[in-house]
Amino acid sequence: AQQENVEVVQLNSFGCGPDAYILEEVRAILAEHGKNITVLRIDEIESPGSTKLRLRSMAESLKHKKATRTYTPRKTTKIYELEDQRRTVIVPDFSPFCSPPITQPFVEMGYKIVTLPPADRASVEVGLKYTNNEICYPAIVCLGDLIKALQSGKYDPDEIAIGFSQTGGQCRATSIPSLIKKAMVAAGFENVPVVTLSTSLKSFNDQPGLQFNVREYAYKAAISMMFTDALSELYFASAIREQQPGNARQVANTYLQRFEQGELPITRRTLFDALEMAVSDFNAIPMKNLDFPKAGIVGEIYVKYNAFSNNNVAHWLMNQDIEVVLPPMMEFFAGGMVSLDNGVRTQVKP
Repeated sequence: AQQENVEVVQLNSFGCGPDAYILEEVRAILAEHGKNITVLRIDEIESPGSTKLRLRSMAESLKHKKATRTYTPRKTTKIYELEDQRRTVIVPDFSPFCSPPITQPFVEMGYKIVTLPPADRASVEVGLKYTNNEICYPAIVCLGDLIKALQSGKYDPDEIAIGFSQTGGQCRATSIPSLIKKAMVAAGFENVPVVTLSTSLKSFNDQPGLQFNVREYAYKAAISMMFTDALSELYFASAIREQQPGNARQVANTYLQRFEQGELPITRRTLFDALEMAVSDFNAIPMKNLDFPKAGIVGEIYVKYNAFSNNNVAHWLMNQDIEVVLPPMMEFFAGGMVSLDNGVRTQVKP
């Protein structure tokens, strides 16, 4: 971008891997210096003639281009500073069993967090408007849901922040927060900071105001996931057999609400005692003494658990008299916890 005699041409296939967001990022970097990117789509092209024509046209136009370039820094969202800890952090819905163990430890540690209602078709439409439609579906849904919430007028932009996750690896999820920031700038919400929680040891987001005890959070999140994973397994095993539809959901909601409202402090003893009571309550539901074929739901972590994005496949299966088996969310993180080393291995005790 800083070299006067250099231009960029990107050969783009079908938006695979990181292409979808790298294309936008390269375009933004060049635009800061008054340059454009030339993108050549090469999907299913048998003849290179059109590609050669585009390159010749670009080269010819540059010969006649004498414009003076000026540097224009691109806008981004406000950095999350210490004074922003007063803000309420709004986060997109994950699932009834997956959102609480991620957010509630932060609530216990003093942060104010609000989980948005489940996404809907409007979330998708807004997401497609404000992001690259070749990015993965979870990004479109979550980004659209957040922008939709900001545009609703329900939240004061000066009193809220956006919260999201970053995997820290090669998955596109690492770059979703950067797409959220671009969408927020485009929608006029650049004064709202974005905070991220990363599974990597380093942060990929400038957020000096996000300060908390990582070991304490990791412990609370881990035992919370074990608790909600167990509730999920109890629910799906009961819902397929309940004589009165809705009983299992009522029991599950009771314990999830108690957890989210802070009635169940995140300690091992408290959650084990609550889980023991939950088992008794599920066992008290009148059940059909029947066995059902089982179907496991696997795949990308968000689509696997989020009912809107997977078209409510779990309950569709149950309506077909099939017992649903969802993998515990804790398994997604357990491998990293076990193999963590790099000089920071610690033994966390309650």
